Amino acid sequence: MLWQDGVEVPLTPRVFDILCTLVERRGALVTKDDFMRLVWGGVAVEDNNLARQISTLRKLLRERPGQREYIATVTGVGYRFVGTVTAFDETPEDLRPIAEPMATGDGTVDPSDAVADAPAAVENVRDVPAVPDDRSGRRVIPTTPVRWTLAIGGLAAAAVALVLAWPNKPTRAANTTRTLWQFTHGSGSQSDPAWSPDGTRLALVSDHTGNADIWVHGINETAAIRLTTSPAHDRQPSWAPDGRALVFRSERDGGGLYVVPAAGGPDRLIVPFGSHPRWSPDGRQILFSQTAPDSSVVVKLFVVPAQGGRPERVMHAALAGLQVTSAAWAPDGQISVWTRDEAGGRHFITFPLGQGPASRSTLPAEVSAPTASTQLGSFLWAPSGRFLYFEGRTRTIRNIWRVTVDPATRNWIDGPQQLTIGPGADVGLTLSPDGSRLSFAVNTARPGIWAFGFDPATGTLAHEGQQIISGTSGERGVDVSNDGRHLVYRLDRDNRQEIWGRQLDGEPRLLVSERDVNVTVPRWSPDHSRIAYLRQNRRGAPDRRAVVVLDVSLPDQPPIDVFPLAPDDEAIPTDWRADGQALLTACRVGRDDLLGICRLDLPTSGGRAIQHKLAVDQRLALYQQRYSPNQRWVSFIAVPRADRSTSTVYVMPADGGPWRALTDGQAYDDKPRWSPDGRVLYFISNRDGRFEVWGRRFDPDAGLADGAAFRVTSLGASRQTLSPYLTDMEMFITPDRLFLPMFEAASRIWMLDQADR
Repeated sequence: MLWQDGVEVPLTPRVFDILCTLVERRGALVTKDDFMRLVWGGVAVEDNNLARQISTLRKLLRERPGQREYIATVTGVGYRFVGTVTAFDETPEDLRPIAEPMATGDGTVDPSDAVADAPAAVENVRDVPAVPDDRSGRRVIPTTPVRWTLAIGGLAAAAVALVLAWPNKPTRAANTTRTLWQFTHGSGSQSDPAWSPDGTRLALVSDHTGNADIWVHGINETAAIRLTTSPAHDRQPSWAPDGRALVFRSERDGGGLYVVPAAGGPDRLIVPFGSHPRWSPDGRQILFSQTAPDSSVVVKLFVVPAQGGRPERVMHAALAGLQVTSAAWAPDGQISVWTRDEAGGRHFITFPLGQGPASRSTLPAEVSAPTASTQLGSFLWAPSGRFLYFEGRTRTIRNIWRVTVDPATRNWIDGPQQLTIGPGADVGLTLSPDGSRLSFAVNTARPGIWAFGFDPATGTLAHEGQQIISGTSGERGVDVSNDGRHLVYRLDRDNRQEIWGRQLDGEPRLLVSERDVNVTVPRWSPDHSRIAYLRQNRRGAPDRRAVVVLDVSLPDQPPIDVFPLAPDDEAIPTDWRADGQALLTACRVGRDDLLGICRLDLPTSGGRAIQHKLAVDQRLALYQQRYSPNQRWVSFIAVPRADRSTSTVYVMPADGGPWRALTDGQAYDDKPRWSPDGRVLYFISNRDGRFEVWGRRFDPDAGLADGAAFRVTSLGASRQTLSPYLTDMEMFITPDRLFLPMFEAASRIWMLDQADR
């Protein structure tokens, strides 16, 4: 088990064995033959298998491009571990609270080992005997932690603690007068906390049984009760005001909302869709949403009777022309929403169900200004109505922020004030009934691009996959060449944007480094000799846009061709035509604000590139344009401006023409990608409740779909899922591999005391 400042880093067994082998022989050369003997047991494997595993390990250890802080390469021979390792015969006192799992009655380890009540309890570590099942048949798990050790095989019966110099703790309090402490410990992940109405229990999600289930912990007790046992994932619990039941989101049977008794018992379906349910203060209704795929725009709100029934869409005249990004019940039973207008302005509105008068909170400039750099997302009210608590996102980092509110007028009067600081994601906020203690999950999910063995003709996955690039902070925008052997990606460093390239199993190579400009995701040419991207000045500078083409086939500084665009044009390259003389782009032409599809013809000898509009629609935004392998068709998605929770996959002739729908527009279908023979169009869809890869067969001669859509992936492991953020999500298909953006999650529940001070 590998831990980063108290949070487990998910490792595959093979990567863990390689790490142990290197650490045991730290400072010494470990040859390729040594690895084959010690890790693979003498079994013959592919030549590049070890290199891929070492590359994955380096990314997990956050080695920087070109740096080798932990693992040094001895070219052609093997590897040497050069990081600092401290071994202990006994776990030191200061390391014991890092991970203290608890034995259950059957000898397994429960990851949701809560520390009882107070921060001081973290220091009171003691052994706990196994506890048998209670008479109800539910497993009752003691929540006082035991000490832990990290045993690395081969170190002569010694228990050792491996301490690597990883930067930053998962999170910390911004104000040191508030106490921040970790509530759960152990392996696995715990998330989605929810305080009971009497303040004595905390519901949460734990995945130690193999999938995510709802558990209830007594704050001052030593037991946890499991409420759900479905093989599907159960998440997002919310208590009824009387404390007798909880509502939650389940992925079973395509996804829906269920209610379960708080004391345990059978659950029941109340509505067959939706997410993020929240019980109303009077207990009569449940508010829930259909959330857009990037989890940042809630486009539809619903309420359903708590006993079940027909859900009703939440509508109000005050929401006209606004996009709702998050919603919550106000203390008085009205609904509050955080919205965005077409110009990007933010508005906080509270209204009753029905068409009663709405109140629009005043956001003074000094209060709203910080939201320009920090995107405020999900929120909840303090019971007193004096504070709003937000999840605030800055790039990939999410922390907790607080706004002070006038309870009488709901006007914002102070803040936003940052309550937590850290490099991870502080999410899933819940307040104790008295408003003094804030509970949340610290999510250290690690994004990355994974490669799976794949037969694109049949849609069959061949193996469990291998991480080939990490999504460390600032690293976004990946493209994979058609042969699957070359990568190019964008990296943000302070005020500089860089583009790096490498072979799949090779070392990274810096291709571009520029200040004060923005660059889009670079795209490989069909022969992987060139890349193309859009470069434009950052805000505050003259807005000059140009498409840049680099020849990366040469070992030295690649030649650069710059093709300026017309002053009012914008063209984001998404694909190359097979002859290399034109680019397919997501475009805005002239002063038209509509995002459409264009072809950008590249001049043969300098000059301005010429853009030709292929498709545009006043009601739709068009994305994800790709040429079919035979160059006769263009695939893309269309997202309705009025309802961004759905999209439709289309194809049209390569030079423009009638659109033909391949999906029905009832779900969010994204990233359509062609099989190499052009006979299957694969896409990512949430049609069954969570994002999976789907496919639909296609006749490339007739330009028509052939048969119904079929499912390709079933990513049932709760710790490894497709990225939930569309801006980070990509998919690539090569003759033998499927490349996907994956999240490996590890999270813990934390408590912040004096949250209302």
